[in-house]
Amino acid sequence: MSHMIENEYGPESKAFGFAGHSYMDWDGKMVVGMQTGVPWVMCKEEDAPDPVINTCNGVYCDAFTPNQPYKPKMWTEAWSDCCAIIWRKEEKLKNYELVELLDIADLIKGANVAGGRGYYLKGAGARLNMPLIQFAFD
Repeated sequence: MSHMIENEYGPESKAFGFAGHSYMDWDGKMVVGMQTGVPWVMCKEEDAPDPVINTCNGVYCDAFTPNQPYKPKMWTEAWSDCCAIIWRKEEKLKNYELVELLDIADLIKGANVAGGRGYYLKGAGARLNMPLIQFAFD
């Protein structure tokens, strides 16, 4: 469990220069001062003040590293990159690329079990499957 403060403020803080950084620093110190006993995170904030944890917010977080070596590597959501890629009209995604991008199925595990093409639905993919089955029966 954690608390989130100033979701995705990082890009905006750079536009405000020193004032943006000062606000982010004040915000981090203010929430830590609340002494909730639960870690605080900031999405897309490269220089989140200690002990606030900066997190990756996007589809591609493999290369993400926290701003301090003692902070955990955390991912918060895929919203920022996900839809920009999916809704790009000039680039149509194949069904397996979309499933992989949305992380709603495990294609490798499914193919290994099936001995060929196959998949295991997971997360939102599994939750979406039941309404689709119900729709087919109606």
